[in-house]
Amino acid sequence: MLDTLLHAERDGLIDHAGICEEVDTFMFEGFDTTSMALIFTLMNLSLFPEMQELCYQELLEHIDGLLNVT
Repeated sequence: MLDTLLHAERDGLIDHAGICEEVDTFMFEGFDTTSMALIFTLMNLSLFPEMQELCYQELLEHIDGLLNVT
């Protein structure tokens, strides 16, 4: 996407400030989407304890030692 914006700047369709605004928009949109996905996942794990246990067991299986820090 940045490449497209830089080509548009070269063609006079957008200025540097416009590119900065677009990059800011993409950064914040990505953050918002990620945070909402995490909230939704945590909410569902709290509603379904059996799925929470499956996720926990998978973490124990694949992340050796991370959860057993002393």
